[in-house]
Amino acid sequence: MDYLIWRYCDADGACSIMEPTGLDSIVPLKEGTPLLAELGGKGLSAAMNPESPDDILLLDNVHNTDGILVVSGHFRALLEAQSLRDVEFLPISIIDHKGRVASDDYWVVHPTNPVDAIDLVASDCKMSRIKKTRIQSMTRLVLRPGTVPADRALFRLQGLWGVTLVHRALADAITAAGLTGVEWQELSAYPGA
Repeated sequence: MDYLIWRYCDADGACSIMEPTGLDSIVPLKEGTPLLAELGGKGLSAAMNPESPDDILLLDNVHNTDGILVVSGHFRALLEAQSLRDVEFLPISIIDHKGRVASDDYWVVHPTNPVDAIDLVASDCKMSRIKKTRIQSMTRLVLRPGTVPADRALFRLQGLWGVTLVHRALADAITAAGLTGVEWQELSAYPGA
């Protein structure tokens, strides 16, 4: 299993965005529920974090506290060229600190149909008492052999919000393209720093 975890990589002056508006709830984004048809051509929007008014730099991968992937049009084009299975691209406008559109060429990369691949025992998972199918904590991330379909180069894991896995070959292509704001973590280092 040659997968890496998609991580945000900070840069001086880079903005962070708040929870997107345009959906009744952000939960479907975290659970991998398909949303493109529901949006019906409408886009989302997200404001820059008002707690950091001097941070206005838009990286190719934009930080947010919701664990969703927000990428530039350039980043989206690279991903779309890969013909990724079960991935939607939802339009999102970034709103600056003055309430104006800083860019409307950003996209939520929305992996749908999460893969049931986590070895719950080997990962030492503790499940949520409220939502029994959601992982509350884990000691390590261990995947069950043979559970990730070969054609899934970018996906989320069932029950684990905020973690997106990327095949190493795709991660290498993203890195080679010089896209900003993204780095990779080995599965063996999760949940680490």
